[in-house]
Amino acid sequence: MVAEKEKSLIDLTNIIEKCLRCYEEFKDYQSELRLKFRRCYNRDAWFFPPSRIDDNGLVKGFLGTGDVVFVCMRPSTGTFPSKADKLFYKLIENNGFQDAHITDLIKCRLRVKNEKRNEENEVENCFEYLLKELEIIKKEKENLSLIVAVGDKAYDYLNEKLPPHYKDKLVKIIHYSYAIRWRKEQDLEKDFKRIRQIYHESTISN
Repeated sequence: MVAEKEKSLIDLTNIIEKCLRCYEEFKDYQSELRLKFRRCYNRDAWFFPPSRIDDNGLVKGFLGTGDVVFVCMRPSTGTFPSKADKLFYKLIENNGFQDAHITDLIKCRLRVKNEKRNEENEVENCFEYLLKELEIIKKEKENLSLIVAVGDKAYDYLNEKLPPHYKDKLVKIIHYSYAIRWRKEQDLEKDFKRIRQIYHESTISN
């Protein structure tokens, strides 16, 4: 069943990589604007890779098929793994979530860090893919145990758009990049301990 889930996720990445929904919204604009838009996007969508941090267990990233899903807002424009990525993966592994599925609400990665984007439209265009991911992950079970929003913005979108049967599983942690930037690593560690406790309680009750 795990191999089948991983194949389904790989098949989904191929569909996402061919998506032109956001680009098509610009098709009636002048050609110069369309070219500018196209240059700003890396048409190969980015997905969290499997990675081993500090010689610990392998965190499976997008190919994780456990019953916990971490949802970030969008792919970083930086090189993986950054210091923040390493902290995130380390805490995932240390708290027993190495099999979790890790994904982004917005799938496309910008070429230019501060390029303007229509975030609401992008979330709308990508949300169907997230729902497909959740269906693939929960295929073996009646429900997922936890959907972890990484950061306030991801939480707000998920809280607004998720169906009720998923929204009941929604929890939030601070973003790992925020934790590094503002030296809030201990706060992030506390968040992980909190969701680990919630996870254990949910699995016992089920």
